[in-house]
Amino acid sequence: MKRLHLLFLSLFSASALAAGVPETRVIYHEDNGAFRQRVINNDTSQMLIKVWVDDHKEGSVPGVVVTPSVFIMKAESERLVKILNLKSKIIADREALYYLNVMALPPEEDRTGMSVITPIIARYKLLLRPAAMKQLLLEDAVQQLKWSIKNNNIEVDNPTPFHIVIAKLSINDKPVNIDHLNPKSTKVLDMKPHQKSAIIKWSYINDKGKNSEPIETHVK
Repeated sequence: MKRLHLLFLSLFSASALAAGVPETRVIYHEDNGAFRQRVINNDTSQMLIKVWVDDHKEGSVPGVVVTPSVFIMKAESERLVKILNLKSKIIADREALYYLNVMALPPEEDRTGMSVITPIIARYKLLLRPAAMKQLLLEDAVQQLKWSIKNNNIEVDNPTPFHIVIAKLSINDKPVNIDHLNPKSTKVLDMKPHQKSAIIKWSYINDKGKNSEPIETHVK
């Protein structure tokens, strides 16, 4: 029988992780300096763990360091790693989006009898939030999104410094796939069939990694 190894990284308790609801994002506040993040191994076997940060193109991010980056975790245990931003430049007026990666596989001495060794890699959004945003709230920012119809398409303008991650979105009850809205940018969504008005139902993911209450917007 194949053994499936899962490792979760979370800001929440081990009991929440045991329910299979890991956190989906990590927020690094510039003012905090080093940030300590909990890593939890829920497997019944020890694991070799590697943790690193990359960008959306899956390239390493110089200056954002995780320490320790490689270590062995005992079965059903947890430990803290430290995330430091040593050289990566944080833009003062908006968030930067990176990804925190956690790879888990059995240590070499535990691989006897395993025909295939496949590492499990979990990725989490890592948001570097500048000091200038300290007093700003994501809940207020989402209220500033501007939806409109232009050239038979839906345009959504995000004038805020936040990366706003869309959990669910539908236009006239038709589901639309969209990951997130970049800060201070506009995204065009194709609306078919073309109509002169639209009912937009959507929700976003808050700073705790939870879906917001549904929001309904009417545009003409």
